[in-house]
Amino acid sequence: MESTDRVDEGFFHLIVKGGPERGRRLTVPQEGARVGRSSSNDIILNDAALSRFHCRFFFKPDGNLWISDLGSTNETLVNNKPAQETRLTSGDRIEIGGTLIEVVCDNLAGRLPPSAPLSRMFPGSKGDSVDLGLRREKEERQPGALRFLWPVIAVIVAVVAIAILFKVVSSDVEPPAEAVAGEVGDQRFEFEYEKVEASAANIFRYYAQLRDGTLAVQIDNMENSRHVLRDKAVDEDLVAGLRRDLERSGFMDLRDDYAGLSPDAWHEYRLQVTVGRTAHGVKVLNRVEPDSFKAARERIEEFVQNELGLAALALPPDQLLQLARNSHLLSQRLYAQREVGYDNLAKAIDAYTETLWYLETIDPKPDYYAEALSGLEVAKEALETAYQDRLFQAERAIKLRNWNLAADNLRVICEMIPDRSDDRHQKAKKKLLDVERRMNH
Repeated sequence: MESTDRVDEGFFHLIVKGGPERGRRLTVPQEGARVGRSSSNDIILNDAALSRFHCRFFFKPDGNLWISDLGSTNETLVNNKPAQETRLTSGDRIEIGGTLIEVVCDNLAGRLPPSAPLSRMFPGSKGDSVDLGLRREKEERQPGALRFLWPVIAVIVAVVAIAILFKVVSSDVEPPAEAVAGEVGDQRFEFEYEKVEASAANIFRYYAQLRDGTLAVQIDNMENSRHVLRDKAVDEDLVAGLRRDLERSGFMDLRDDYAGLSPDAWHEYRLQVTVGRTAHGVKVLNRVEPDSFKAARERIEEFVQNELGLAALALPPDQLLQLARNSHLLSQRLYAQREVGYDNLAKAIDAYTETLWYLETIDPKPDYYAEALSGLEVAKEALETAYQDRLFQAERAIKLRNWNLAADNLRVICEMIPDRSDDRHQKAKKKLLDVERRMNH
């Protein structure tokens, strides 16, 4: 076996050892990555022997790397054995299509610099353990089974810290006042918000950041093994509105620290807001939050949810699976009836998209996950083909000055693609208005 490369040279997990993209290094993000030929995959490999959606790499809550086959035609092999869902270890060889991949790092922790201390994430931590401040004398009074949960909690917190540290290791929770973000008008504005809740039953962490016009959120919930990481560029006008609301909330006038006592749990908020060259940070620990802080915090959470679509996180996994199943069945039915109604393809695409949205935070994925991925791509391609056909017929009719036939085809396009923000709908609508003016003359 060839020697593996050092993991700390960029923190990658996989190396392509054979195939069209030999030498390529791949890093699996915390939320996992789909692999295949389709452009909708997270990792796209130029290998004709791959399926459109071939396999998926993902991390389980313990931080270990796994691979699952997505119903590929040529299977997924790990060390020459077919793998449906397999735990990976360093040195494993993966064969997908005509590509050979070697695992060089089999967990999330390997992506961190060896010298990165946990104290950057949780001040007060020592070594590989994290002290959340839960009173030890209370622990001594716990029943035997519950008492032994505390070491488990410390280990879990350490795992969560390691898994998420790579996202924030370059910036502390409370950056210096001179740290600045993308400009909004003539003002510079950013925020960094963190919520940590820990008890004997669960550990929950919510981290959101706005910087350089990009909004990012990371959520880790150990109780239901959910780990979500999302980001997107946000509209400047929306950012300006958020900035005004935070300035009016009274947050900037609060003192830096509000602390209370809670022997059985850890409940902490940290919020840092930077406007121009002025930065103000506030921490609220184990006590009722001030009204001004609550207003700012709730406004930020609402902004993040609306921009990044996090409503599904409020639902339990069983309910998400049921909603996903119902949506998947609907998408299949609509696709089968695509010739019955012009808008059925668009509705099928929406249903497939909704199915995948429900399943985003579910691991392991149900058996119809790969089918939903493939179905979405097929439906999109079918809609594009139908659109191009109708557009060709409309443009030919326009050249022949057959305005009625042109208008009929353009109206069908608008019905096929009801989303008015879609460029195809806008193009057809614009042509239709011009044709209708000519029809009336």
